[in-house]
Amino acid sequence: MNTHSKIDAAATRNPLAPAARRGAPTKASGRKQQLLLGAMALLAGTYAFGASPPAAADTVLHNSCTATCTSDGWQPEASLMLGSNGRLYGTAEMGGTYGKGTVFWIKPNGAGYATRYSFGATGDGAYPVAGLLQYGTLVYGTTYEGGQYGYGTVFCMKSSVTAEFNKYSFGSTTADGTYPQAGLTLVGNWLYGTTAHGGTNGAGTVFRINTKCGQEQVLYNFAGGTDGGFPSGTLFYDSVNNLLYGTTQIGGSGCNCGTVFSVTPAGLESVVYSFTGNPDGSSPRGGVVLDSGSGMLFGTTEYGGQSLGTIFEISPSCANSCGSATVYPFKGPTFSDGLYPYGNLIDVGGTLYGTTLYGGTGTGCGTNGCGTIFKAAATGFPNETVVNSFTGTATDGYAPAAGLYYDSSNTDFYGTTTSGGNKTTCGNASGCGTVFVQP
Repeated sequence: MNTHSKIDAAATRNPLAPAARRGAPTKASGRKQQLLLGAMALLAGTYAFGASPPAAADTVLHNSCTATCTSDGWQPEASLMLGSNGRLYGTAEMGGTYGKGTVFWIKPNGAGYATRYSFGATGDGAYPVAGLLQYGTLVYGTTYEGGQYGYGTVFCMKSSVTAEFNKYSFGSTTADGTYPQAGLTLVGNWLYGTTAHGGTNGAGTVFRINTKCGQEQVLYNFAGGTDGGFPSGTLFYDSVNNLLYGTTQIGGSGCNCGTVFSVTPAGLESVVYSFTGNPDGSSPRGGVVLDSGSGMLFGTTEYGGQSLGTIFEISPSCANSCGSATVYPFKGPTFSDGLYPYGNLIDVGGTLYGTTLYGGTGTGCGTNGCGTIFKAAATGFPNETVVNSFTGTATDGYAPAAGLYYDSSNTDFYGTTTSGGNKTTCGNASGCGTVFVQP
């Protein structure tokens, strides 16, 4: 696989059409297989597993499609959020009443799972792939498709009821962004986010929208060149310097391998770092996090390094002048350390936690591993330790695409897997996905 190419960075396992054209085909039919099988087909039979056992096992709190796939969602692909009512909120990309995804909640002990909203009614959003945000009594999120024009939405719903409060539909003009993949970030009274496509150059946008989901402003239009293109990770806000940081899957000054960028709340964008593919990685997907102890930005690339993805560290003051990033390259099934990190990192007291789609010691899903939870210390980086290897059996999940949520009250981590579990009524023989807790 040529990890330096725009096609790999933009379209290998999700529908970021290379031309980012309006009217891109729907992702509903092909995304599941692309997400779970795209990389695996390239590695089948190539590696043998190491013998290292996982450090600890996770516990499945919910199996998707436990009731039916129309009353339940399936293929959860986003991080969870703890609401003010003590329940974990999340999204499922598929399923629900109309088959186009859901918002759900569940108690941290696994009880009380319920679908709070089903997407796909006329004019509604469809296929949520990002996590949620609560502000006051409202819960906010994005859908990749749907809405009035078919190019995705920002939605607001009251945390206590099963109905949308309001929504904004992307694509009302040719200059608007389209197909948002990332979640939202609250700065003052505005919600900031990105769209993976659209804008005046077709390579995505940074936007903000008021907390009533009404007034939207495009702040920056990516050109797809040295400034980057196709942003997909949730923005990180640095309140000390009043800057938002994000990543793009393509562009930059090197091999078209993606960037880390900063943007002011007013929309002034600067490239912090351009990836080179090897050794630092390519196609960053999950955004970045700023570690307060070291003052450094950390994130992951889905590809590059030794071709299986990386964890990277760069200075936020790089201004695209750093010679290279500090990198941990994933080595794949041979070393059981994981491969293809897809979601965002979280920082818990100077320790970074994340997930990989594949890799680890689990063999219930094939020879390439069923995914991992890993950690890396910000001080003394690069380093990486596998916390858990998913097994891919009926009692466990498989292929975690999202980052984790950490609950400091009980020191547990919560997350989702896109596949696995004991239900196959969604049509996926490997399971319809899970919600899990990791001690």
